[in-house]
Formats: sequence, structure tokens, C-alpha cells
Amino acid sequence: MGRPPGGQQLGIDIGGTFTDVSFVTDATEELLIEKYLTSDDPIDTVERVLDDLESRGLLDLGACDLFTHATTLATNALLERDGAKTGMVTTEGFRDVVEMRDEGRYDIYDLMIDNPTPIPERQYRAGVPERVDHRGELIEELDVDELERQVGDLVDRGVESLAIAFLHSYANDENERRARRVVEEAYPDLEITTSSGIAPRMREYPRFTTAGVNAYVKPLLKDYLTSLGGYLDEKGFDGTFLMMTSGGGLMPPEAAKERPVQLLESGPTAGSLISRRLSETTDSPNLLAFDMGGTTSKGCLITDHELDRSYVFEAAREHEFKPGSGLPLYIPNVDLIEFSSGGGSIATIDARGTLEVGPESAGSNPGPASYNLGGTRPTITDADMHLGYLRPDVFETSDLDVDPDLAEEALRTNVAEELDVSVREAAEGIYRKTNENIANAFQEHAAEHGVDIREFSMLAFGGAGPIHAQKIADSLNIDRIIVPPNAGVLASLGLLVTPRSLHSVEAYKHTLRDLSVDELSEQWHRMRDEAVSTLSLDSLADDAATTSYKLDARFRGQGFDEEIEVPAPTELADVGTIESIFAEHYTEKYGLSLDRDVEITNIKLEVSAGRQRFDVDSIAKSQSSADGDGLIEERDVFFPETGEYTTTPFVDRLRLQRGDELEGPAVIEGKGSTTVVGPESVASIDDQRNIVITR
Repeated sequence: MGRPPGGQQLGIDIGGTFTDVSFVTDATEELLIEKYLTSDDPIDTVERVLDDLESRGLLDLGACDLFTHATTLATNALLERDGAKTGMVTTEGFRDVVEMRDEGRYDIYDLMIDNPTPIPERQYRAGVPERVDHRGELIEELDVDELERQVGDLVDRGVESLAIAFLHSYANDENERRARRVVEEAYPDLEITTSSGIAPRMREYPRFTTAGVNAYVKPLLKDYLTSLGGYLDEKGFDGTFLMMTSGGGLMPPEAAKERPVQLLESGPTAGSLISRRLSETTDSPNLLAFDMGGTTSKGCLITDHELDRSYVFEAAREHEFKPGSGLPLYIPNVDLIEFSSGGGSIATIDARGTLEVGPESAGSNPGPASYNLGGTRPTITDADMHLGYLRPDVFETSDLDVDPDLAEEALRTNVAEELDVSVREAAEGIYRKTNENIANAFQEHAAEHGVDIREFSMLAFGGAGPIHAQKIADSLNIDRIIVPPNAGVLASLGLLVTPRSLHSVEAYKHTLRDLSVDELSEQWHRMRDEAVSTLSLDSLADDAATTSYKLDARFRGQGFDEEIEVPAPTELADVGTIESIFAEHYTEKYGLSLDRDVEITNIKLEVSAGRQRFDVDSIAKSQSSADGDGLIEERDVFFPETGEYTTTPFVDRLRLQRGDELEGPAVIEGKGSTTVVGPESVASIDDQRNIVITR
């Protein structure tokens, strides 16, 4: 096979079970997708994937001009507490800030409440004399001798990475910067994170925690990105390499090495971004994006074609549905809900004799029992296979030697015999429990956001999402489900449509009457220059990057902020413009305004380099069609609606044409995902080649 055409763009999303790959060439605009099992070593996974694609003549890294990447490496390190041995130096007397938290209880009725273990642990935290007040005025100089003594002790005890987090450093970071210089000179091999460098915002608990978590995952991500960069160099890649962030942008690996905490939700965020774009092309202003993969399920609400975004993210919750039970991090993020219901989630019987599904996952090693890789415990995938939704033949293009008998045996010995039920009833119980858990989570998420989920359509994707989508939608009273082409790898497609961008937030506490527009503009210009440098946009023309300017504001005396977008500094004549924008926003949201001073708390900026060349419209083109009858075969499939197995047609998605309709029950097989259409439902193929299921 000859060399592939030039101008290739490549996206790789490493998940807990599968690694999804999408790539396209400028010359043909042909989109190719692949799916691989994720190995224990993420760098081995990427190298194995790229070596395979090159050996098959599908990809030439030397001809690739864009490689975008998302990984669960940082997330897994945090969840499994497998990061670097991390230390922290903070203001004397405040080393227990991350232990005391905010003194709130996420469950006031739980007498045995478990709070997340802080990062770093107490024995690796030390206080040093220094002090800055909340106005940024220096009260006490940094005690350099004590700093050197404390850091030396931490290094002697094996600390590899250090967080420097001083009180009120958001207002004046001189002591943190000085401490960094001292430590770098004494210990050049020690990784260092400063809280003012990663999260220059008020409230010490989330700021200290953000610095600690960044330090915790920094050596791991730095080693990974360095190794990956070396591999790409060896393969002759000289294009642009970018990492997906939790905030919905892309940043160069050098920036990601310093800010790895911003990569925590990179894969799920990519799926959310392309979902937002699909809300436009499918005329679905209100959309519930549902992504069910091999390890977890994710979801987000798209309202009026817009994603909910936040600047605080809670990671590693002790209870996945209880806000406040995790570690609060000051990172820009898309407001997602994520929970442990993936195809590899393991079904167990607890001490009360009750069926539970997850949170433990079989992952890719050993994987579901049916994968024949050594797993012996039943998973959601095993239940789906026994109920007839998955044919073993659908895995024939993968490296898996799937055996349904192994799924049946795992279900029998671990669930059916324990509950004294049939294997079919055990599988149905897992299926129902999974759907109920996901539907309940989405219902709670919608309630927290004050929306009526019944007014939404559902976009289902991921390897397992379209199998479970209709029953979950039924529970939520959602009557329209959309399954896009190549749904199994949709998140990796999100990597190809995302711009290079960066969100910045800095504390800026001023009342409007004391505010200097010139000073505000100067700070915005500095933040923009730093963002352009971080994103390596210097080679681009200035007008190639767009910038949005935002402020967090509140009436003086209030404890919550409202985000407002304001004109560019060059168009901001006086503070009256800001006051008018805030008053209009506040009145529209709450129906009234207050006769009080307006106070600014944070200054925000987003720099974006514009969209990548691959556009969401190309997804429809990528769904190649084939002539002939789409029927693959008929098989018995169990549907809870009828309570029995029903002879059901299995249809090849590639043979379905625009305008085709299928009356349920039916199962539609595509590459990387299978869609289940229940009885009394209709599946139609729209102009973008989406499957649209309605009752």
C-alpha cells in the first residue's frame, strides 16, 4: 500500500478499557476510526496503536500535521492514589488547611462520614514563617533558612514533587515566587508547583488542594509526555502535538507538563464538545449527552446549544453522587457528571444479599468474562451479551476471542446461584440496575441545574451507550434519542474539532467605584500575553486568535458571584459599562436589582486559536454506505417490555440509507457500538446519517 496522503489529522483518546482513534486526511476528507484495548502502560498503548496503523499503511506520522490527545492517566493516578510522593510547604500555622477542608459535611445524617484523604498527607506538609494579608501587603518576610530546613527534611523522606501554597498568595505571590527560586536552586530535580501559578484565586482550601493535586500527578504526566514526544520524534512527526484539557481546549505538551491537573477530564470533555456541535446539526437545542464506555458513564446538559461550564471541579469523590465528598480543584471545566457504570463494571452481591453493579471495573485487564482474557466475574457487558444485545461476531475485527459461554458461567456462579434465580434473571437484574442507576444520576443532575429533563433529547454514544440509551430515556420521559455515526469513538472525534485554547482566572477584588479601567485593561493584556505564550500562538497572526473577557461580580456583602462577559479592553470606556451589564444580568436572572456597590472578585480570560480544519459535518460523510439488504441475521433478544426473548433482526448500519425506517424491535450494528431499538419504537436515518429513535 502506498504512502497515505499528506495533511493528516489524528486524535487518540485513551480510556480505562478502550483506546479510540480517529484520523482524517485533507486530500480526501476521509475519516477513519479504530478501537483498541487499553494496556496497563499508557505509553505502550499509544506506541502499539500508532505502530499498528503505520504497519497497515493507514497512517504516516511523517505526513501528519496535527496530533490531539486525551488520556485518563492523571485521573487514574488520583483515583488509585498512585501519584508521586508529594510534599507541601505553606504558611506557618496553616499546614492543616487541606485536612480541615471547609468544615462542611456533605451528608449531615451520616455519623460515620468519610472525607477524602488530602493530598499531600499530613506527614509531608510543613509550615514556614511568612505572611501576606488579604490586600497583598507583606507582613512577614519569608524565612529562607527555615524553608531550606523543612524542604530538606521532606526530600530526605523521599518527596519527589513539592507544592508551595502560602496564605493570600493570590493577592501577592512574591513569597511563593521567592520560595520557588530558593528550592529550585537547592534541589534542581524536584518538581515544583506554586498555588499562585496554578490557581491564583481566593479561598485557601481549594487553592491549596489544586496545587497539591497538580504536584501529585506532575512527575507522572511529565514522564509520559516526554516519552511520547521522544517516540513521535523518532517516527518523524514534525506537526503540532496538543493535549485536551478539562476546560474544553487544547494546549501544547510543554504547558500540559506544568499544568497536568487541567487534564483530569480530558476524554469526557472531548465527547461533550462534539455533542454541543451535534446539538446544532440535529436541531436539538436541549440535549442530554450520554457517553457509556468500558469503565465509566459520563453525561452533560446542553441548553440552548450551550454547555454548562465551571471554574471549580470536584475530583475523587468518596460518594460519586454527593457534592462536597471530593477534592475541590480550581480548574476550568465542562460541567459533567461521571459515574462508575461502564461495560466493565462488575456485578456483585453485597452483605445484605442485594445486587450491586460497580464501582469496581474489570477494565481491559482482565476485562469482562466474555472477553476470554482471564476475567471470571460478571460485568454489564456479560449481561448485555447473555440478553442477546451483543453478538460475538461484532467483535471479530478486534483482537478479542469472545466467548458467550464464559459470560453465562460468570453470571451463574457469581449472581444467579447467590440469588437463587435463573441466569437470564440475573442478567436482566444487572441490565435493569444499570439503567436505573444512570437514570437516577441524570435526574439528580438535571434537578441541580434547574432544568426539566423531559424537554431534552438524548445523544447516545460510547461503546455501550446506544445499547442502554432507550431504557434510560424511557425512565427520564425523553422521547427522542440520537445515535451519531461512529458513536463508539465519538470522543476521539471531538479531539479533531476542538480549538487550541486556554482559560485563565485570577483574583481581582475591587468595588466598581474604586476600579481603574486602565489597571483592569493592563491585567487583561498581561494575562492574554501569557496565554498566547503558553499556547505557543506566537507564530500565528494576532487576529487568528479570538479573546473573550469576563468578570465575576456580586453586590457587596453577598457570598456568591455571577459571571458576566464584558467588551474588550479597547472598547471599555468606563466602569459604568460594567455596572450596566451586571445590573441587566442580575435582573434577568433574579427579577430585581439591589441598591449596593458592585464588587469584582475574579478576572477571567479565554484565548482561542479558532476551529481545527476537520468539521463536525464530515462525520456524516465518514459513515460510508453499502448496497444491499442490511439484514445480518435474526436472533433471540430479551426485552424487559415483553418479559421474554423475541426473534429480532440484526441490521448492518452501513447498509442503512438516509430516510430508511426500522420498526422495533431491532438491533443495529455499527463499528464500535451497537444500538438497541425496543418494541413499539421506530428508528429512522436522518440527513446526517444519525439514527433517530422515537416512540
